[in-house]
Amino acid sequence: MIRTLRQFAAPVTGACHGDDRGFHEIAIDSRKLAAGDLFAALRGDNADGHDFVPAAAAAGAAGAIVSRFIQLPLPQIVVSNVEMALADAARAARTQFKGR
Repeated sequence: MIRTLRQFAAPVTGACHGDDRGFHEIAIDSRKLAAGDLFAALRGDNADGHDFVPAAAAAGAAGAIVSRFIQLPLPQIVVSNVEMALADAARAARTQFKGR
């Protein structure tokens, strides 16, 4: 299972900036993020998740998946497309699953 920032970055061809940390879950809403979660800064029609990375850091995020580096003391995985990175990570995790 993918449980650290560097493990997440490998299959999604992401550049990891900052310390490698473990994380619990992946959150897409900074208001619902629990301490230790990895925040995914998704862009939508009405909002850009990158605007909420500071709130995620304040809430105790282990790190953030971003498409542009944000000057914060928060580990970040920089990818070309956050949504595609989530899909690539899901595919990588699925190949590790040995159940039915």
